[in-house]
Amino acid sequence: MGSAECTNPCRGDGGRVKQKGQGNRSRQQARTENMEKKYKLGPGTQVRKEGFGLLFYTMQGPRLYFLSSGPLLDSKFFEGKRTLGQYLKDRPLSRSQSHSLECSLDRLREKGVLLEC
Repeated sequence: MGSAECTNPCRGDGGRVKQKGQGNRSRQQARTENMEKKYKLGPGTQVRKEGFGLLFYTMQGPRLYFLSSGPLLDSKFFEGKRTLGQYLKDRPLSRSQSHSLECSLDRLREKGVLLEC
């Protein structure tokens, strides 16, 4: 399997993910992969529920990160037991809300706040 060259559909690259030797994958394929991800909190990270969504606190820095997810996610999601798709299955969510949430989780992963498992 090749490594990704230009990758993030959340970053305005037209939703194309190019892999060596595999051509382009559509936004739908990338979205399906995002919904199959499981997340855990990164080392030294804590999360708590707030009215707007979730507040992440990291010991690295220390830093605070806000996730405006409303009632969609709670701290139990970050135990890494269920995929994002499984967790959101029974929650009403528009495509744009889903995309925004996927991108936000990906950014938190890039910063080391979350780990993909």
